[in-house]
Amino acid sequence: MTHWLVNSWCGSDRAGARVSFVASVLLGAVLFLGGLGSYAWAAEPADVEHLIRRGVELRHRGQDQAALPLFQRAYDLDQTPRTAAQLGLAEAALGYWLAAEKHLEQALASGHHPWIDRNRPLIQQTLKDVQSAIGEVEITGSPAGAEVVVNGRPVGRLPLPTSIRVVDGVANVSVKAAGYSENLSAVKVAGGRKAQVSIVLARLAPPIAAPKRAKRPAASLANAPIGSPTTNEDAAAPAWVRPASWVVAGLAAAGAGVALYGFGNMWRYQGQFDDKTINGIKVCDTKLDGRGPAPCGELYKQGLDSQRLALIGAQAGALLAVTALVGFLWSSSGAEPDRVAFDTDGSTLSLRTRF
Repeated sequence: MTHWLVNSWCGSDRAGARVSFVASVLLGAVLFLGGLGSYAWAAEPADVEHLIRRGVELRHRGQDQAALPLFQRAYDLDQTPRTAAQLGLAEAALGYWLAAEKHLEQALASGHHPWIDRNRPLIQQTLKDVQSAIGEVEITGSPAGAEVVVNGRPVGRLPLPTSIRVVDGVANVSVKAAGYSENLSAVKVAGGRKAQVSIVLARLAPPIAAPKRAKRPAASLANAPIGSPTTNEDAAAPAWVRPASWVVAGLAAAGAGVALYGFGNMWRYQGQFDDKTINGIKVCDTKLDGRGPAPCGELYKQGLDSQRLALIGAQAGALLAVTALVGFLWSSSGAEPDRVAFDTDGSTLSLRTRF
């Protein structure tokens, strides 16, 4: 992008080199700032038995949401049939059907396990109830290789080998591929049943090539009047370039302000997410469905939204700054005459030229 701007506006190798260098520095800074936007989350080690006992106590008091992160931590530390079952039962109580199905099936798939054997009827009935709230959507269509996203989650590329399991209700299906128009569809799915949808993407029309501009033949030095300077008209910047460059520079500063505002909000929401506790227990975790109890999900979403805003501001500000710089360099260079002249001094002719 920067290379195109330089070639089309400046027409000067030396100015182009300066602009390319500055643009590279600015764009490198954008990439560095973008790297700062990634969140870092870490789970704290804890004793598995203590976590399970504490989680069971909270569930007995009807505090399923507070118990869920404890079971999740126990499962992360030691993935046994018991921790999988406890996590799946808590997820089922909160309506996290897909996650509950996965963990309950994992618990029942194990061989003989004392705790699972004692509670097998309860686990099996809970799994049956969970599966009654889950349906499937079978997605077919073309072109092959198109990316398929269901409810915001990438599930593969066409043709999909299997149906996609979703919670009953409306499933939002997005199919997109390079050179084709993206298709967004809402599919109604009933629990325990399969819905089918076929999506054929429409090919985009090829772009119309712009006509090439014919080059103006260079003026012959031999035809130039003696004593008159020759100028390169293509190098002269129009009068509006410099004021327009100031406007673009102001927009670049505004983009930088948006970036600072976004990063500030992102760090604030991240801190609130990390520090959210219930009964002295940190309950927000990115590994949980919904990121944990309210308002964990909202804090996480606001943090991501702030991150996106910051990156957009930084990238837009950098691009506008490069554009403004090119405009300033172009309008400052102007159309400088070659100052070619012939002087006559009796029988002597001398040529003076400056490049």
